[in-house]
Amino acid sequence: MTILLTGSNGFIGSHFLKALLLRGHTVVAPVRPSSAPALKKRNLPGLVVVEGFFGDAAFLESIKQPVDAIVHLAAIRGAGAGAADDYQRINVDGTRALLAWAVSRGVSRFIHCSTVGVLGTIPARLPASVADEPAPDGPYHQSKFQAEQLVRRAHSSRIQTLVLRPTITYGAGDNGFIPRMIRMVRRRMFILPARDVHMHLLSVTHFAGLCVSLLNSERGWGGVYHVADREKVSLKKLVDLISQKLTKKPYPRLLQSPVGLYHAASGLLEAAGRSGLKTSIELISRDWYYDIAPTVEILHYKPGDTLKEVGEMLP
Repeated sequence: MTILLTGSNGFIGSHFLKALLLRGHTVVAPVRPSSAPALKKRNLPGLVVVEGFFGDAAFLESIKQPVDAIVHLAAIRGAGAGAADDYQRINVDGTRALLAWAVSRGVSRFIHCSTVGVLGTIPARLPASVADEPAPDGPYHQSKFQAEQLVRRAHSSRIQTLVLRPTITYGAGDNGFIPRMIRMVRRRMFILPARDVHMHLLSVTHFAGLCVSLLNSERGWGGVYHVADREKVSLKKLVDLISQKLTKKPYPRLLQSPVGLYHAASGLLEAAGRSGLKTSIELISRDWYYDIAPTVEILHYKPGDTLKEVGEMLP
């Protein structure tokens, strides 16, 4: 198959690109002109690099390769990563343009990467289900929910669509949540909440594997699915694992703080307009985990084991 993959030069996209090429697919990768040279230098068999914005109708019309399916990963991600107009232009309008082009070109399948954040940074109900009422907080999550709606409405006899909502991913090449935690644990700077917190992470390798498997599957099209590892994980167990690997000792229990202080800090950061820091505080002081049973049952997803996989990332 020939797959158009957006976001191929990002962390998640690089794993998807590798998985697609390993399966023998041809990948058409639209990237910014500034990113194209590095990707082209890799000379990957089966990769076709095209320079332009995936949401530009004129650019899309210039793509000559017939495309069988689209995997849409590209987005402005996270709180505070851009102005409200940027989220709308790239995450919503860009998705709309890509969908319109896909239909006009006879593309048969469209997989959209959304986020569990459409239920809010911290879900109102646990484990959070795809049946729960969306509660997107902030421009990023709101734009991803709007894009989801476009993709779901497009599902028809002309094009099959599917929405995947990943949680926070980790894996080789990551510079986000888990690497930051590792650095802080190494320096004994990570302050644990006194109450244990449970979170739900996602191995990017397993996420890529799921997506690639869906391209030739008849399962689940038209649906929305949460994607995460097999089970939620205790923050204390995760920090202890990292500490044991790095220092051969459990993490000092003195480095803890009452949960109330985290909540107070979150409120102050919100008042100050520091949405990115507020999100970081909430993610380590409140529970967030998801129901992935439909993903396993309907899509035949094989989730990873967080502690095992994070342990393998450590020296």
